[in-house]
Amino acid sequence: MIKIVKIISFIAFLIALIYSAVVYVLSSIILSMHTNYKTFDDYQTFEHEIDSILIAEETVYIDDYFLSQKSLDVFLSNQGLDLIKEGDIVTLSVGQTGWGDSFIAPIVMIEKDGVIYLDFETGVNHLIDAYQEMVNTVYKALILPVSIAVVSLSLGIVIIIKERKISKHIKVLS
Repeated sequence: MIKIVKIISFIAFLIALIYSAVVYVLSSIILSMHTNYKTFDDYQTFEHEIDSILIAEETVYIDDYFLSQKSLDVFLSNQGLDLIKEGDIVTLSVGQTGWGDSFIAPIVMIEKDGVIYLDFETGVNHLIDAYQEMVNTVYKALILPVSIAVVSLSLGIVIIIKERKISKHIKVLS
């Protein structure tokens, strides 16, 4: 019975350890694709003529750029979707790298004819919050497998220690 528990403990440890390593490597790759967006150098501002506006799954895409959920709420509350149309020339500030698994850059400021629909500071704060949420999600994914690995390893160690104590008592009794 102890051998079976030891084997199961060891297998659970290995599976959890391998899963943790895979999640860690993949999350490191994903997180390395992003800057923290905390310095002004992480953004660029330019005039842009809008070719297309696409609304999909709580996100607005303006050509090769998008508005994060919180920034979208501000943009919509300022009637941006009603007043900014395809063909309009707007001033955008965007993050310089793609977001998530795409190459679409996040919009942190949008202005048309002197009217600001999303101000820079608000957009940057929303983007930093979204980045931090992504980091937290990635690290939360590591908690369960690492916990399983630790518990499995501990169980295996306890079993080995008890097994050795039992074998010592048997030698003493013999």
